Amino acid sequence: MAYYPWIKATDSDGSGVTVPATGHVAGVWARVDAARGIHKAPTNESLRGVVGLAQDISGEEQTDLAGQGVNVLRKFPGTGFVVWGARTLAAGDPSVQEDGYLNVRRTVNFIRQSISQSTAWAASEPDGDTLRSSVTASVTNFLTSLWQQGALVGKSAEEAFYVVCENQGQLTVDVGVAIVRPSEFVTFRVTQGAGKS
Repeated sequence: MAYYPWIKATDSDGSGVTVPATGHVAGVWARVDAARGIHKAPTNESLRGVVGLAQDISGEEQTDLAGQGVNVLRKFPGTGFVVWGARTLAAGDPSVQEDGYLNVRRTVNFIRQSISQSTAWAASEPDGDTLRSSVTASVTNFLTSLWQQGALVGKSAEEAFYVVCENQGQLTVDVGVAIVRPSEFVTFRVTQGAGKS
């Protein structure tokens, strides 16, 4: 992840200092994780303790930087200094979509690790329908809870994920998920019709 530009913060003696945004952005990640979960992109969130930016970024500059996977820090009237973007450096490569957004990458990693850890017990169990049913139910319950929290897209759990548990010499769990991606752009269309008398 890359964030630009550096920020101006207040030092311990009260003087201003220009520093990389890394620590402040990590605080934003932690705050969003605690409030909403890792599936929420840590973007459009305020930076605390920031008194300025080393450089103001225009909308055009932001578009150029976002295309390179660089997230910008911006100041907007009424909102203060905010993180504006949740892309990874892989965002420009369409072949690695799961790695294009920070929250998507983190959610995929979380799901992989959670399923791996929660099904480790199955390694020493006798193979059969009972084992496959138990593993399928466990993974389905976990993914259903993520869907209910808003981490997965779909009107129903069936639209949000699938779980297939098979045995072809070894127990294999095939999981597919539709992870929430940030809405980077919101377009408004305003029309005005001529009034009739």
